[in-house]
Amino acid sequence: MIQRLSLDIDRAMDEALSPFGVTYVQYLALEETAAEPGIHTSEVARRCHVTPQTMGRIVTILERGKLVDVRPASGRLLALRLGGRGKAIVAECRHAVTDVEARLLAGLQRGERTELLGLLRRSGEALGT
Repeated sequence: MIQRLSLDIDRAMDEALSPFGVTYVQYLALEETAAEPGIHTSEVARRCHVTPQTMGRIVTILERGKLVDVRPASGRLLALRLGGRGKAIVAECRHAVTDVEARLLAGLQRGERTELLGLLRRSGEALGT
């Protein structure tokens, strides 16, 4: 059930973000970059649960779209910062993501939403996230 819901959420997020020209994983990478300017691509890959190779392809796409700036860091590491269009796209995408989250919780009463979010938080902590 959890895996099915996760896939449904990913699909809904991709659909909501498509008007902005980004996928859900690309959006997550942008959010991580916004939260921690200068973050290494390998760390973004880890946080987004993708391989470094996949993140390399994602970063190339984001860089071409002027959503991120890539700079050499130490060794072979690359550091990311939001590019010229990145800040605006992240802000617009946040609204779309919030709308999907609201739809997900719409069938629940306020107390149920609070309980569910608390249970999910505890479940994530049990997994070490």
